[in-house]
Amino acid sequence: MAAIRSQLSVEVIASSTNILPQESINSPEQILQTTVDLEKLLVATAAVKISYDCGKFVCEGVYYSVLEYLHRSQLPIKCIFVHVPILNQENLIDKIADFVLIINNSAFL
Repeated sequence: MAAIRSQLSVEVIASSTNILPQESINSPEQILQTTVDLEKLLVATAAVKISYDCGKFVCEGVYYSVLEYLHRSQLPIKCIFVHVPILNQENLIDKIADFVLIINNSAFL
């Protein structure tokens, strides 16, 4: 859950800054980017944000690790990371509708 976010957010990039701090002291920061066309992915969604700030905690570490693994393994798999805000009765239907659109749109990319 992305407690500070109010809408679904799809991440473009992730960096290695907080992955392995003891190993990254002597190495430059690495930035990886999704290969998914996010503009096309988000067609017809009502309130989904494209984000360039994955945060500096668990989310960025997970996203970077997956992108790095896919890149290193040369797997032809596309990857996105979606931050989900806290869900409640007021926003649940809208967030689910946008998430379903993202899933459906991904089938055509």
